[in-house]
Amino acid sequence: MKRYNGLFSPLLLAVLLSASAACAQTAPPQQPPAAPPAQAQPAPQIQTGPIDRNGAFLLMRNALIALDQANKTNEYAVFRSIASAAFQVNTTAKLSEIFAAQRREGLNLAYAAILEPRWTVDPQIEASGMIHMAGYFEVKPVPVSFDLFFTQQSGQWLLFGISVGLVQPAPQAAAPAAPAPTKAVETKPAAKGTTAAAKPAPKSSAPKPATSEPAAETAE
Repeated sequence: MKRYNGLFSPLLLAVLLSASAACAQTAPPQQPPAAPPAQAQPAPQIQTGPIDRNGAFLLMRNALIALDQANKTNEYAVFRSIASAAFQVNTTAKLSEIFAAQRREGLNLAYAAILEPRWTVDPQIEASGMIHMAGYFEVKPVPVSFDLFFTQQSGQWLLFGISVGLVQPAPQAAAPAAPAPTKAVETKPAAKGTTAAAKPAPKSSAPKPATSEPAAETAE
């Protein structure tokens, strides 16, 4: 390497400085790869079919006992507060009006605490996503029937619709005149009672907004 008076050549020195400056420059940061577009998640499938009898019994018992206490005190605030938001469109005054006939006739729903019901609709999750169950208690002098719907809200099954009342036995068919033995015909009791809830009562389709109608008079 040539030196001038003990120094590097000015041209060579300029080249070295340029190279040093180029090395000092950092490469621009690499941009992360673009995330793939989000894909729509499929809607969860409703698992329909029968449910555990013990769990169904607890739901039924809690709903009927809460209503029984509300009927006996004519105070429906607690009963209303433990139901679903759809059911709560019924004010406490409206619920008092709906169940007035039951209070007059002294309908006793406390049997739910100790008796196993006879199911007329096995506890099940229907296509609407609701739990549906119906049955009656064989008590004297008149059996007590119920028909219940529960909807899932905040991870819990809460009351959506309820119908309770006294069961009036259907008239028995007359025996034929022929002397041949006849088979006993099983008849289902016809229930008459009061319905409160998200009205109209849901079927297998998606539930409608909750409303309520005045209670139907019940006859003993």
